[in-house]
Amino acid sequence: MVHQIDGGGGGSSVSQVQQTAPAQTSAPDPAVEAKVEETALFAQHYHGDPAYVIEQTMADPGLTQAQKDEYLARVIDLASGSDGGYRTDMGTLDDRARQELIDAVEQIGVAYTGPATPQLRDQVTASMGRIVDSGRVSRDQLGELLDPAQNPASDGVRQLLSTVTDGALLQNLAYDLHDEAVRAGIDLDSSNGAQGQLSLIAAADLAGMAAKQGFVGAANEVSSYIAAHPEVLETIDSLPQNAYGVAPPGRGGFDAVASALAGTSNSANQAEYDQLFGKLVDMAGESTALDRSAGLNSLGDYYADHIERLNQETTYAGGWDNSREDAQPPTVYHSLTERFVRNVMLNEDFDNPATRTAIADELTRLGTIVGAPDGAGAPNEAQRTEAAMQFGTLIGSLQGAAADYEKSSHASAEEKVETIRTVTDLLTDQVLSKTGPLGEAFGGTLVDTLWELYPENARAGAEDDVDAALGDLNRLGEAIDQAMTQALRDTYPPATADDTGVNGPGIVADYETTVTTHRINPD
Repeated sequence: MVHQIDGGGGGSSVSQVQQTAPAQTSAPDPAVEAKVEETALFAQHYHGDPAYVIEQTMADPGLTQAQKDEYLARVIDLASGSDGGYRTDMGTLDDRARQELIDAVEQIGVAYTGPATPQLRDQVTASMGRIVDSGRVSRDQLGELLDPAQNPASDGVRQLLSTVTDGALLQNLAYDLHDEAVRAGIDLDSSNGAQGQLSLIAAADLAGMAAKQGFVGAANEVSSYIAAHPEVLETIDSLPQNAYGVAPPGRGGFDAVASALAGTSNSANQAEYDQLFGKLVDMAGESTALDRSAGLNSLGDYYADHIERLNQETTYAGGWDNSREDAQPPTVYHSLTERFVRNVMLNEDFDNPATRTAIADELTRLGTIVGAPDGAGAPNEAQRTEAAMQFGTLIGSLQGAAADYEKSSHASAEEKVETIRTVTDLLTDQVLSKTGPLGEAFGGTLVDTLWELYPENARAGAEDDVDAALGDLNRLGEAIDQAMTQALRDTYPPATADDTGVNGPGIVADYETTVTTHRINPD
C-alpha cells in the first residue's frame, strides 16, 4: 500500500500499485550486465559481501559514469525484487540473496567499514540522485529498500537519497513510512514498537528532505504526529540505527525530527509545532556523544523563520513556581529564546549564519519601532512598549545564555572566549554599528549614545581570558540599556506625553524589568 504522488502541501490517498522496474531506455549494456551478474552471484552463491563488488564496479576506470549509474540502478532492480525473472547460472535470485543486496546498499550508506568507505558512499549518493531524479529508479523500488521489515533503520539508504531533488517522491515515501509507524505503533513495550519508532524517524528524515524541495505536506503530518506523541523524543537517539555503528551525520533521530519541523508550513498547527520546537531545544541541551549539528542547524532555521512569534512572552521568568518537580512553564514560549541561545546557538556544533542574521534583523525591527519618530502613522505607546519588551527579551537572553554557558560548559577557555564573542560581535557588528540599520532609531541618538558608553576599542583580555570576554559582553549590555533608557527619556519625556501619546519613562520600566529578568534567571 503506497500513497499516490501529490502536491507540495496536500494530504495523501492510498491505492494498490504494482511494483515494476522502470523500463530501460536502451538495450541492456553487456558490460553493465556482466557486472550485475557478478554482483548477483556474490550474493546468491558465494555468500560474500556484495558491497565489495559494488565498490570495485564503481571504481572501474573502464566504465563510464552513465554505465555506473545504470549498474547501480540494476542492483536496485534486483534488491527490490522488481526484476523477478532475473536468473544467473545458479538460478533465480531468492529472498536471502535480495536481502544481502539490500544490506549492501545500507552498508554503503552508513560507510561502516571495509569496502563501504565514505568515498564510496559519496560516489553512490551522487549516482543515486541522478537515477532517482531521472525516473530510472522508482518510488516503489525505493520503498522496498526502506521497508522496515527488511531494513528497520534505513539510515544508510536515506543517506544515499540525500541528493535527490524529486520532492514529490520523497514526500510520498515519507507518507508511507509514517503510515507504517502508525500501524506498528510506537510503544516500545509492544512487539512492533521499536520498528514503529524507527519508521517514524525515517519518515521525518524523508519529510525534511521533501520540504527542502517545496513539498511540505509530509513534514506537517509527521511533525503533528510527533507533537501529539512527545514520548518518542525520549528514545529517538537511543534506538540502534543500524548494525554497523551510529547513524551517518544528519540521519539520527534528533536530526530527522528537527529537519521535518523546520520544513513545516501550516499555520493551523503552529502552536503544536512551537511546542515540539521547545522540547527539541531542551533536548539540545542534553549531554550526548552524537553529532547533532544537522539537527541544531535545522532548529536554527525554524527559529529564524518564526523569531517574531517565538520571542514573544506573556509570562516572564520568575512568574511561576518552579520549586515543584512537576512544575511546568505557563506557556511554551517561557524563556524560549534564552533556552534556544544557550542550548542551540552557543552549542559548539551549531553553524547557521541565517539564525544570527534573523536575530540581528529582529533587534533592528524592534528597536526601530521603539525609536520611531512621532507623527502620523507612528507606533503608539502600547506598540512601543511591546517592542521594547521583546527587544529586552532578546538582549537579556543573549547575555543570560552566555553567562550560563560560561558557568556550565566544559569547553576550553579559548573555545569559551570565541563563543561568547560571537554574541558580542552579533550585537556590535550587525545591529549597533554606527552605519547599521539601527542608526535611524531615535534620530540616531541611540547608536551615538551607545558608542559613547561602549567605545569601539572596549574589547579586553587575552584569547583565553573568559572573564574578560564575558565582562565585555556585560559592559555592552549595560551600554545598550543606558542608551535605550536615555533615548526614551530624552525623546519622549513625561512633559510631552499629552502631545505625543508616549511616556518614555513608562516604557523604560517595562524594558528594564524584561531585560534584567532574562539576564539573571536563565532558567
